[in-house]
Amino acid sequence: MRYMGIINLTPDSFSDGGKYHSAEDAVAAALALETAGAEVLDLGPQSSRPGFVEIGPDEELSRLMPVLTALRTKTKAQISVDTYHPEVARAALAAGADILNTVRPCEELYRIAQDYKAGLVITHNEGDVKSDPDILARVTNFLVRETEKTSARPLWIDPGLGFGKSRLQNWLLIEGLPKLVSTGIPVLVAASRKSFLPHPKDEWTRRVTGIAIAAGCDMVRVHEIP
Repeated sequence: MRYMGIINLTPDSFSDGGKYHSAEDAVAAALALETAGAEVLDLGPQSSRPGFVEIGPDEELSRLMPVLTALRTKTKAQISVDTYHPEVARAALAAGADILNTVRPCEELYRIAQDYKAGLVITHNEGDVKSDPDILARVTNFLVRETEKTSARPLWIDPGLGFGKSRLQNWLLIEGLPKLVSTGIPVLVAASRKSFLPHPKDEWTRRVTGIAIAAGCDMVRVHEIP
């Protein structure tokens, strides 16, 4: 099991928005995560919290590229970029990012990952699915179908905890992680400090991380390395 360390380059992230006042601060934080054990560093130029204000690709690039270009020369870790804008994905991969992490799956992004021979994280995100009586089956079937649309490798599936799901559905997905693992596709879990977790958030993040490890997940995306 590996850790993906989160570096939010946003003023409005639900957890640590506005934490880094310069590219140098963000790079230092990323390197600290690597030292603590993160094998992948995930750069997020746009918040995905509930009610976030969407920004365009130009603003994303202005936040992302100074950090990415500086970090690429200083880290041996893989660099992931969290975006759903094709323009940002292309620029980031061309600048040396290794993995495309998208919370809005689409075939154009899959093709970009393939073209750059980059890794790809496919996240379940179909909008509001709170009325679905079998969320585990829905998420599993969706993710398996999406992986069949791309030859990008390495490839991970992410159940999309917190995206359009009820508190109960999120916990049912955590309980059902062994089913996702049984697909044979590497699973990434991103629950760190999310709103459905009770307080204290970091303690519950560690508990979910333990569940993910026991289930055989390949990677956990976290703000702090346990």
